[in-house]
Amino acid sequence: MKKLISLIFIFSLILTSCAQLLPTDVISGDTLVPEVNTDDVADTIPYEEPPADDTLTDDTTEEDNPFDTTDEPVSDEQISTEPIETEEAPPALPEGIVYMTFDDGPSRNTGRVLEILAKYNIKATFFAVGTNIKNYPDAARAIYNEGHLLGCHSVTHNYNDIYKSADTIRTDISSWEAIVSDVLGAVPSERLYRFPGGSTCSAIKKNVFEELHATVIDMGYRAFDWTFGNNDRWDGDRKEGQSVEDYLKQSVKVSLKLGGLPHILLLHETANATVDTLEWTIEYLLSEGYVFDTLDNLESEYLFRR
Repeated sequence: MKKLISLIFIFSLILTSCAQLLPTDVISGDTLVPEVNTDDVADTIPYEEPPADDTLTDDTTEEDNPFDTTDEPVSDEQISTEPIETEEAPPALPEGIVYMTFDDGPSRNTGRVLEILAKYNIKATFFAVGTNIKNYPDAARAIYNEGHLLGCHSVTHNYNDIYKSADTIRTDISSWEAIVSDVLGAVPSERLYRFPGGSTCSAIKKNVFEELHATVIDMGYRAFDWTFGNNDRWDGDRKEGQSVEDYLKQSVKVSLKLGGLPHILLLHETANATVDTLEWTIEYLLSEGYVFDTLDNLESEYLFRR
């Protein structure tokens, strides 16, 4: 009996010793997971740079994880409805196109006008008078050869010779074309017309205008008035003591705002003050955000009188 008790005691001691040598996870039945040496992993898995658009923002803290792709729902409280503060953008400049037109030339000033236009790389529309084309053929050729438009502004600018009837305006346009063809070798393909004095000229009787206009169209032309100008032919509003140049500049600013669309600028190249202030006019319009184009690119004709 004493031997049996001694054997049981020795067996208990052996079990206790074994238990101390085995991991607790084995005893409990769990699988033992070996420890991982992270240094070894870093040597075996290649590092990939994150995409360029996943860079940290300035307000990201060390605790933030910019590469976290978990789809955890966002509560309404987490969505900010406050506008994002950004640097205030400069005010947008007015947009628009100015169609610069010169009437009554060619003249002794044509060369100066063309030099200024070339300096700013601007193309314009010249409504030329037939007798002046005869008198300044080189200027007419320069206008055409430098890529500007040459439009019809009658042969003589004499209202009585032009506006009597449909027949008289047809004869006048035909005579103008003959003069241009003789100087340039051909009539310009873009046929543009400006009524001398404008379509509301007092010399045009109301019951005749429709016939005059219909004749212009029948001869393949589109007619254009204007919406603003420098008043180089109308100085009745010039204040006492105000220089001609300052008056022309003021007229451009005021009439541009009042004129509406399209922005068709009326100038007379025969007026010395107009040429003297032409660079100012161009730079002012450029500073206001305008660009320049020729009337052939305007979709439809424009007339005061309909």
